Amino acid sequence: MPRQLVSRIAGGAQATLPDYARVLAMLLGHGVGNGRRILSPAALVLLGSDQTAGAALGYSPPGADGRHAYSIGAWIETFPAAPAQPAISSIGKFGYAPWVDFDGGLFGVIMIEQRNTTFPPMGALSHAAIVDIDALARAASDGHCAFVETYDAIFRDGLDGG
Repeated sequence: MPRQLVSRIAGGAQATLPDYARVLAMLLGHGVGNGRRILSPAALVLLGSDQTAGAALGYSPPGADGRHAYSIGAWIETFPAAPAQPAISSIGKFGYAPWVDFDGGLFGVIMIEQRNTTFPPMGALSHAAIVDIDALARAASDGHCAFVETYDAIFRDGLDGG
C-alpha cells in the first residue's frame, strides 16, 4: 500500500519566500492584495486579538518568555511599545520567523540555520532577530519606507497566484 502524505498545520505547509512575502504584504495592506479584498476588516481585528481568553498558555515561542498572547495562527508581539499597535509573528521551532509590524508599516521573514543544536534554540534566535531588526528598520525609516515591489501575481484570481 502506498504511503499517504499528511500535511501538518505546524511545519507542513510549503511556499516560496516571494509568495509568503505576498501574503505578509496583504496582511499589512489591511487584507487587500493587488486591489482585491482577501480578508475582511473583521478578520484582521480577529487576527490581532487574543484568542486565549486569559487561559494559561501551555507553550509560547522560544524567546517569548510566556509574555505573548495567541491569536489565530499568530503570536501577538510585545513590540513595538504601546501605544503602537502590536506586531504579529509566527515564530517556528526551526528558525523560521515571519512578522508584520502594522504600526511601523513593516514585514519580514527571518530564517536561521543552526548547525549546533545546543541552547539557545533557533526559535529564540529568530525572535531576538525580528525584535532587533524591526527596531532598527523603524528607526531608519521613520515611517517612510520606499515602495519596492509590486506583487502582481498573488491573488489575481481572488484566492491564489495560480
